Amino acid sequence: MHKFFIGFLVSRPLSSAFFLFSLLVLSPSAQAGAFLAKPGEGQLILSSTFSASQRGYDGQGQLTQGPNIRKTEVSAYLEYGLSDWATLLFSPDLEWLSQRQVGQTQIQSYSGIGLSQLGGRFKVLEGQGQILSLQITALTPNWAERAFGNDQMGADARLQYGTSFQLFDKSGFFDAQIGARHFAGALRNEMRLDMTLGYNILPQVMLLAQNFNVLAPARGALPQSRTHKLQGSAVYQINKNWSAQLGAFSTLAARNAAQERGLTTGLWYRF
Repeated sequence: MHKFFIGFLVSRPLSSAFFLFSLLVLSPSAQAGAFLAKPGEGQLILSSTFSASQRGYDGQGQLTQGPNIRKTEVSAYLEYGLSDWATLLFSPDLEWLSQRQVGQTQIQSYSGIGLSQLGGRFKVLEGQGQILSLQITALTPNWAERAFGNDQMGADARLQYGTSFQLFDKSGFFDAQIGARHFAGALRNEMRLDMTLGYNILPQVMLLAQNFNVLAPARGALPQSRTHKLQGSAVYQINKNWSAQLGAFSTLAARNAAQERGLTTGLWYRF
């Protein structure tokens, strides 16, 4: 149980769920996916995520009783097109975390600045509705989780592929990202694979399906962990500038990590 508890505390949802294409379209972890913003244009996304966990996966991937954990995040995601080949990214995060260990009544609560990012996305290749880009961001310390040792700088680099398509006279897109995240100090590094499928079922409504995968090799006293999450979301376009999103996510399988389930909402503005 001790290994499971440590494994959960230093792991994070692959992204604050929205955060799709931004998930990706909406999500700050995917935000706009591989595609770049046009020069002088961009988008601002305000999102909130609530997750809860009472069970977790042990080192063999079996469900077991775990700490009672509640987590709320409020994030902003800003991207701005600097040129045809570069987009600036900035994503600050606030986090509230409470946990009660198995067999105890005392609740521990922590709050503060969560893991935030600053960096850019750069075009590598583009043509015929497809794009290959490289995203590099710096990760600021997660002060909300400093009690668990998660308060160190890091860097995230990922190769992103995006393509658009037409199906039954309706538009859609597919986005895939593969990357690595490195932390200073004792935190585990991570390898990541994210995939997003979006489809416009109505002129103003897009459905999004996302799969988030994280593999963190063992480091020091921390055992290897992995998580596989699925998130579904609906995005409603209010007008040409504003859209709203509502979604849910769940951990489908994992090792040394919590079984996390939650809801996510987003409001984004294109300018």
